[in-house]
Amino acid sequence: MLEPDMDPAGYPTASTLSEIELWLHTDYTGLMKYVRRAWHFDDWGWRQEKEKNDLGRRVRRYHISTGGWSGNEQIISSLMRNQMFWMVCWLQSRRGGHYIFEVPINKEKDNGKKGKHGKKSTRKKTRREKIGERYVGPESEWL
Repeated sequence: MLEPDMDPAGYPTASTLSEIELWLHTDYTGLMKYVRRAWHFDDWGWRQEKEKNDLGRRVRRYHISTGGWSGNEQIISSLMRNQMFWMVCWLQSRRGGHYIFEVPINKEKDNGKKGKHGKKSTRKKTRREKIGERYVGPESEWL
C-alpha cells in the first residue's frame, strides 16, 4: 500500500497532496485509508462506520475534524480538488473544520478489485487510469 510522504515537521508533502488530487474514482476506500495515514490527530479527529445512507444504500461514513491544524486543512483542500471524489462522497461541512464523507460500499467486495462475475479482472489499466484524469476547465479538456 502506498504510504504518504510527510516533511520533518509532519506536514504532507506536495507529492502526497498531488496523489490525493489525482486518486482514481474506482477506489475511494483506498483514498480514505491513504488520507487517514497522513491525517494528524487521527486518534480523536477521525471516526468511521459502515451504515446505510438516507437512500438506504450501504456506505462507509467518515467524520473527520481538522483540529485547526494547517496540514489537515491542506489535505481537505486536496480532497476538494479531486472533483469526482468531492461530488460523490462529500456530505457535509461545518464551522470549525468538521467534515462528513460517505463512500459507497461495492456489493461484490469492499475494495472493488473483483469483476462482476466474482473473478479478479485481467484487464490492464490504460495510461489515463494509471495517472488519473483531471478536469482543467469549462472547455471540457482533460490532461
